[in-house]
Amino acid sequence: HTGRSVILACSDDINADDKMDLVVIVKGKKSTDQNQTIVMVSEGMGYCYTDPVPAPRENQKIKFTNIDKDDDKEVMITGDKNGQVGYALFKVRGKNFHDLYGENMKDCC
Repeated sequence: HTGRSVILACSDDINADDKMDLVVIVKGKKSTDQNQTIVMVSEGMGYCYTDPVPAPRENQKIKFTNIDKDDDKEVMITGDKNGQVGYALFKVRGKNFHDLYGENMKDCC
């Protein structure tokens, strides 16, 4: 993801394979571009990147949780834009970063 500045990066074993994965929120290439979240997730002997999803513009936070009590973890992302606060709960499935649930996320991205 050349040309992008990292806003926030956090690691944890998201897919329960005893290897650390990395969740990264990056700035858009231009100031008008949307921030994005990308996950570098372990896959066999290497790593792959998920497709990017929109990320909050300001005050971003990443938290790992296991709400459904299965082996892998969910990722909660929160933040805001111009005072509009939002959050979303995601799960990695292969190379996709699926939005499971959220509120007002479209208003803060």
